[in-house]
Amino acid sequence: MPVPSVTFRSELDPVVRKELDQLDGELTGWMLQEHDDDGKHGKITADAITVDGPVAITGGPLTLDGVPVTVGGPVLPHHVTHEPGGSDALVNAAWVHQANTFQTHQTVQGNFAATGSIASDITVYGAQFQEPPRTVPMGYWIAVPFNAAHYAGTGGMNWTVSAGHLTANHYTLIGKTLYWNVLIAGGLLSGTSAAAITLTIPPPFTAAQQTQINGQLFLSGVGWVPALISGGSTSVTIYRLDTAPMALGTVYVSFQLMVPIL
Repeated sequence: MPVPSVTFRSELDPVVRKELDQLDGELTGWMLQEHDDDGKHGKITADAITVDGPVAITGGPLTLDGVPVTVGGPVLPHHVTHEPGGSDALVNAAWVHQANTFQTHQTVQGNFAATGSIASDITVYGAQFQEPPRTVPMGYWIAVPFNAAHYAGTGGMNWTVSAGHLTANHYTLIGKTLYWNVLIAGGLLSGTSAAAITLTIPPPFTAAQQTQINGQLFLSGVGWVPALISGGSTSVTIYRLDTAPMALGTVYVSFQLMVPIL
């Protein structure tokens, strides 16, 4: 469709014709800045664009703050606003195309999902991060299911623990790091006194490196003593810090350990 113009120009009063010619020229110049000769929309240059409703982009190229975004189909959800410079909020934003890349600072309020790469500083309010294929949000604490076989003595010593003795046996994951919090308030050492007991690392994880940290032991007839927790690939070994044999009877164990995992 061509740019609209005066149809019966020759029949107009000369003064009116001159005024309309000037107005027509101004309108044509203004429209052709962002329209083609056939009337279709061309490139859009704007200080801000607010979209209320789904947006489907089938052509290209598309850029945000000068950063190319390759898309194929709908990528922008309802109620997304963007200001130049990236200082405004992206509200309930979901970028689902693998080729999308954020390389500018954005503030996100509400739900944000990205399956492409993100290379920017992101401030998130009221949101949760979940790392595939995990089903619990990152940083949330997970209880280790009780298994009596996870608690064992060494040498001729037995360590018996029941589920009721577990004040805490929880872990949380951030990437390839497992944070583990243990407080076993009770349990029984029996048999022949030995220097160590062992506890299984939360399954199904395997440590990528050896770990070591101090903790606390409560031993019958002795009280609280410092402990050494030494981590292997699938379990930790717990000693008195002085490596002396443990007194038989009631035992408490307390420690917090950071474990690099495979």
